[in-house]
Amino acid sequence: MATVCERITALREKMKENGITVYVVPSTDCHESEYVCPHYRARAYMTGFTGSAGTAVITMDKAGLWTDGRYFLQAAQELSGSGICGVAVISAIYGAADIRRASEDLKAATREMLQA
Repeated sequence: MATVCERITALREKMKENGITVYVVPSTDCHESEYVCPHYRARAYMTGFTGSAGTAVITMDKAGLWTDGRYFLQAAQELSGSGICGVAVISAIYGAADIRRASEDLKAATREMLQA
């Protein structure tokens, strides 16, 4: 099986072929389930992070993962050496009703990652 670095490199090749600059890999299925069947575990496959919650963002030269506080240590361990440059804890500081603010902060964190 290919390593995380090899999978991300292959994805970037396909992104380049198709003119895609940013690829978002969520943890959910089409029903927004937190715990999904193996078919929908694309984020775990692409990043090696096996926690039930998180979103990966892959660009042509960087990759990052956003998850909540339950998985910060796990993510840091599982992503070590993967080429994924950062783990940001997002949802732990928001209530369920404040999804708009969480979304805006995720966008801001993504912009920061792309500029670093």
